[in-house]
Amino acid sequence: MHSHTVETCPDDVAALRERLNELAQGGARIVSVVWQPQRADPGQAAAYDASGSFVIIVEESFERPLRPREALGEDILSQVEPLT
Repeated sequence: MHSHTVETCPDDVAALRERLNELAQGGARIVSVVWQPQRADPGQAAAYDASGSFVIIVEESFERPLRPREALGEDILSQVEPLT
């Protein structure tokens, strides 16, 4: 049985790295990470700033045991290729 959840994280790479590692350490599978940049709404008299953030789609399986931290090797963010 699988369950999907949506997590959010501030627009900060260090915070994202920490959150991804926490999720992976708990046995979750990261399905997707989407970056939402900070933006302003020009239609407002005083521009409304929406803070940037990361949205993380997580799949948790209740059928498999949780993986210990040592099984992860390097942290999960280091396995992602940077955008060019």
